[in-house]
Amino acid sequence: GVETSVNKVYEIVAELAGVRTKAKHAPSRMGEMARSSLDVSKAQAVLGWRPRVPIADGLGKTLRYFRETVHRR
Repeated sequence: GVETSVNKVYEIVAELAGVRTKAKHAPSRMGEMARSSLDVSKAQAVLGWRPRVPIADGLGKTLRYFRETVHRR
């Protein structure tokens, strides 16, 4: 329910992963969306669903999952 920029997502993931490399920016590509945000009100109304995990926590859980999955193979 909170709009988050790609730059902020990179910042969070980089911090969680211990990456010190700054993001590399390039000109946008033709057809690339400048902004995207989801409206969860229908899921809330129909399913009773509400986001319960802050984005940094969810990204941390996702990163741990992939680290564990890749290391098991």
